Amino acid sequence: MTSRKLIPVLLIACACSDLTNVDAPDLVQRGGLSNANGAVTFFNGAVSSFYSVFGTSASYSASGPFLTNSGLLADELIATSTFSGLNELDRHLLPETSGSQGTYFFLQVARSNQVQAIAVLKQALPSQRWRIGQLYGFLGYVETFLAEVMCSGVPLSTVNSDFTPQYGAPLTTTQLLEQAVKSFDSALVYSTDSVRILSLARVGKARALLNLDKPAEAAAAVAGVLTAFSFITEHSVTVQPNNAAMFILGGRYTIADGKGTNGLNYRTANDQRINAVLVGNGTDGTPVYRPSRLASAASPNILANGIEARLVEAEAALRAGDATTWLAKLNDLRANATTPAMTPLVDPVNAAARVDLQFRERAIWLFLTGHRFGDMRRLVRQYGRGVNTVFPTGPYKFGGNFGTDIQLPIDVAEVSNNPLMAGKACIDRNP
Repeated sequence: MTSRKLIPVLLIACACSDLTNVDAPDLVQRGGLSNANGAVTFFNGAVSSFYSVFGTSASYSASGPFLTNSGLLADELIATSTFSGLNELDRHLLPETSGSQGTYFFLQVARSNQVQAIAVLKQALPSQRWRIGQLYGFLGYVETFLAEVMCSGVPLSTVNSDFTPQYGAPLTTTQLLEQAVKSFDSALVYSTDSVRILSLARVGKARALLNLDKPAEAAAAVAGVLTAFSFITEHSVTVQPNNAAMFILGGRYTIADGKGTNGLNYRTANDQRINAVLVGNGTDGTPVYRPSRLASAASPNILANGIEARLVEAEAALRAGDATTWLAKLNDLRANATTPAMTPLVDPVNAAARVDLQFRERAIWLFLTGHRFGDMRRLVRQYGRGVNTVFPTGPYKFGGNFGTDIQLPIDVAEVSNNPLMAGKACIDRNP
């Protein structure tokens, strides 16, 4: 990681009619494309960059894109390969000198690309406000992802017009999430001409607000989002292949089941919302299962949907002491958001059991969409659960025990090159 430049100043864009139909990929720089056509090129490049870090690129890190990295850090996936990069994440053996296995660097690349493209769109194509709104939404998501998987201390650096770096100071997790809320608010301002992008921004803002322990504000943010809303990423076999799917199909990891004692039984629960499908064996001989919706390199990934909105409202009701509304919202989803309808849940009455049920429903509905690791951290930070009751513990299958490093440390390149980091990878490593 130390060989990488600290702040990316180039935007990988494409001259394409849509993100899965590329005519001529190219590496472009901002100065020569400050016109309407160039702005669209920048927009497509920024979207492509976001899709890559979220669920596409096989080269971004040892374990793949954000979806699989967060799934390994959570209890959703287990490594089925002896490759050390996968196992360090899977095992939570992540000292501050180890870096993030590439996750941090490429999230920052995606963030830089959103910022640069927004600037070009505002200048050269201000009439298409939905494009600006979408990129502000993606910017908010990247900032939220950084807050969810990284330790406290992430800087948000920028690139000046002459391509020189403007270093950012390390931010606490709270400060980073507050910045994400601001980005989502900008998305809301610019997206009034697109219900789809408005809904994306509302769900994203609610996610950041939940992370900030503001459930009532989060519920208010998604009040206008329809349950049928869905924002999925675009993929094809040849362009933007879904490597979150392909890494499972290729035997690198599988759906977990009771990972490290505390993990949920995602596979043996036989829940139709996951529908685990056996695809073969991993490179270490472990049987590999995939969720049914991830069948090929062309399968879409889910970034946000109306189901998440209703789950946010349910959690807010639970936190407000309204168990009747809480249970009704969960059961409405089970009755209407999946086919066939599922058996209604029964109120467990006990407060701790209600929290368990809320987070289990979130884990199943939002399986492998990048939410679970952040939710596990919230269980510790907001609900007072012990780390050793939420995260994997005990023996690790390749030897030794699961580690206690909950989140990823900031990469060595940032620590070494950004003078404002003061030589520290993390402000702290609290949940």
